[in-house]
Amino acid sequence: MNDMISEKNRWMDGGVDAYFFHEPLIFLRRRGAKRLDMNDSFLYQHSEKHIESLKKEGIELVIFHYHKGFGPELEEDEMPLTEKGIRRCRNKNIRTGVYIRIDNIITETFLNKIPEAENWLAVDSLKNNPYAIGLPQYFRKRVCLRNPGYRQYLEKIIKRAVKELDVDVIHFDGAWMGLESHSCQCDMCRKDFLDFLYQKYPDKTARKERFGYSDLNSIGLPHYYDDALSPFEMETISDPVMQEWIIFRCRSHSETMRTLAGYAREEAPSVVIEANYMCPSGGNLAYLQGVWDSWSIRELDAIWSETSDDAELCENGVLVSRARAFKKARTCSSMVFYIPNGELSWWEGIVFGNGAVRFKFNKSKFIPNPKFTKNYKKELINSKSAAEIAVLHSFSALAYNSRETHRSVVLMEQALLQSNIHFDIIFDEDLAELNNYKALVLPDVECLTNEQCAKIKGFVKNGGGVLATEKTSLFDEYRRERRDFALSDLFKISIENKNIENINTHCVFGKGRVAYLGGIVAGGKEEYTVKVLDWGDFGFTKKNWFLPENTNAIRNSINWIMNYDCPVDVYAPYTLLSNIEYNDKKFIIHLLNYDTNNKVYDLVVRIRKKLAGTTQAARLIIPGKKEKTINLINGNEKYELIIPEIEMYALVILDNI
Repeated sequence: MNDMISEKNRWMDGGVDAYFFHEPLIFLRRRGAKRLDMNDSFLYQHSEKHIESLKKEGIELVIFHYHKGFGPELEEDEMPLTEKGIRRCRNKNIRTGVYIRIDNIITETFLNKIPEAENWLAVDSLKNNPYAIGLPQYFRKRVCLRNPGYRQYLEKIIKRAVKELDVDVIHFDGAWMGLESHSCQCDMCRKDFLDFLYQKYPDKTARKERFGYSDLNSIGLPHYYDDALSPFEMETISDPVMQEWIIFRCRSHSETMRTLAGYAREEAPSVVIEANYMCPSGGNLAYLQGVWDSWSIRELDAIWSETSDDAELCENGVLVSRARAFKKARTCSSMVFYIPNGELSWWEGIVFGNGAVRFKFNKSKFIPNPKFTKNYKKELINSKSAAEIAVLHSFSALAYNSRETHRSVVLMEQALLQSNIHFDIIFDEDLAELNNYKALVLPDVECLTNEQCAKIKGFVKNGGGVLATEKTSLFDEYRRERRDFALSDLFKISIENKNIENINTHCVFGKGRVAYLGGIVAGGKEEYTVKVLDWGDFGFTKKNWFLPENTNAIRNSINWIMNYDCPVDVYAPYTLLSNIEYNDKKFIIHLLNYDTNNKVYDLVVRIRKKLAGTTQAARLIIPGKKEKTINLINGNEKYELIIPEIEMYALVILDNI
């Protein structure tokens, strides 16, 4: 329903294969050399021979090292190599970008040349300067991203990259506000937070209603004394100051992204701004890292997904996918940069990310398919999501509850993905365009405003469908419990109903249809992760993404609210996922088999006749095989086509719709 990317960045449309070479030699040495041939390898990365080999592999973008935080003089020593690599890429029509680490500096060297930078360091609730990474990289200290002096320094760094190096992409790494309990509480942040509260609640009565008293000048900030008070242990957040602190940090992050992006765009409006805040699924990112997806993604052209959600079918049957990150970015007219761990992960970017920007990282298992990209990229350009169902990610529900709501969102999306029920992920602000969809899914969206509830009721009354689960609408936007569901007249149930977790109802409201499920039943043993793992995973991590036991009930509820008229039905095993798109003249169906040990045979796909238009056949494109034409079989309401065999990926295109 949304444009994939902004008009100025159409060169990324359909996907880009890229190469990532971001670490400077000074950092590799300080971190600890792992190989004796490190120097030779580093020099080779910039060589004519290496750039030529990347060109032959189909690489279209290379991101080079530029700023790691050692200070301008030390990093200047390696700048000639960066410039040489960029020049060689440009000579071969390869686009270029640079890496800029923004959340920390290496104080051992930086403070020697810029001693005033001591005032830029972040200060946590214990008045310490927190480490950016922790052991063994204790030499990296966090900075306050809101500090004016540090921003002036970054402005010079960013503008030089754009003006002198003429790069196509700026990659911001470490793009988060600091892990709670080490968020910055320096004097400036404290003052600005207090100003934020007074601006938001200028009326004394409103402040007293919210905080208990109107004089906020001595109000305390979230304070963590030791690991026994770890924020990861907090299941729900009802403290009003903590809630406002989360909002303040998330708004500060989006403002920081807008400001840093603005420095680059002042010099070159067409430069692509991309930032890495991991983009995990299943964890309370707003609380723990000060990032809310939609507020920040909309300030950027692309995000980097660095979680471990690489495409795979695990031995315990869990299907892992990066689809959620792709869907979030798509809604916000952005792209995803990521490093595929193999062929399946590479194809996933084609299926869900309109190609995405797929990076090869040194000697990674990245497997590009330049022949497919060359022959069929044009088919994917200007494509938009054809999903008619939206899943709501609501700020208050996910920022003030670190467990139950995240579990419900992930498991609902898992059931939809593996049932091939096509959906978009939307956010609070997207409810203004809810009429673009035929159905809305509310997976334990426990916090909703009165205005949002009225909008949802109006949507259903006018013919829309809603599937809600668990405590949806039981709380207001500050997680204050209502006497009953605000949408109780929609659900036709009350919180007073006994055994509400077992309720499964379908009903009619106005011209629309409503389904309510009291619970999403786990399909396996669940274990909440209370510590940050590698690559930023925390919370309801991928090991818990079992297909729910009541997936059939979820699927039946979707069919009910859609009046048994989903645009495309894919009759496939749970190990095959699909996505649907359209552009001006084509309807596109992507099919991806995650079970790499077993092919899928005689796959049946049914397509609503109105979507097919007058076309009577579809093109079937399977990598490594000759393109085929498949005739559409006429049915009552839908056309049917049968795909004889899918090993991993298949593309179905209906032309001239």
